[in-house]
Amino acid sequence: MDSLRVAVIGAGALGNNHLRVLHNLPGVVISAVVDSNPGRAADAAAKYGCPALYSPFQLKNEIDAAIVAVPTVDHAAVACELLERGIDVLVEKPIAPDLESARRIAETAKRTQFSPKWHSKLAHRLLLFPTLPVFYASLCPADLYRSR
Repeated sequence: MDSLRVAVIGAGALGNNHLRVLHNLPGVVISAVVDSNPGRAADAAAKYGCPALYSPFQLKNEIDAAIVAVPTVDHAAVACELLERGIDVLVEKPIAPDLESARRIAETAKRTQFSPKWHSKLAHRLLLFPTLPVFYASLCPADLYRSR
């Protein structure tokens, strides 16, 4: 089976936690790190050996999924754009700053969802870091993750 190609949008604290976990998952390739801060994007990309981008709109269709770890006020714009392009997303918590934005994400995900590889998800318990591999494994095809 092909690797799951994932971009992480947002290279702050939460984005870096996602990068760390993704980097250690068999069958997952970090395809890009995206951050509006060029230095932060470049540092994270260099650490994980992938391209640094400065806007999620620079992403081409060479990814299967994206983790949206940008400021909450930007979740709907980023997640909906990616979903419209056929890219599955995991949106950090809280999903949106208001009900209207949350509904927009949910409706876009429902209307555009087609991928058997990954479904739109909301991350909600990231402080339990020992459980992150189990969480990520639930997002990936079963044969991509093998417990050590």
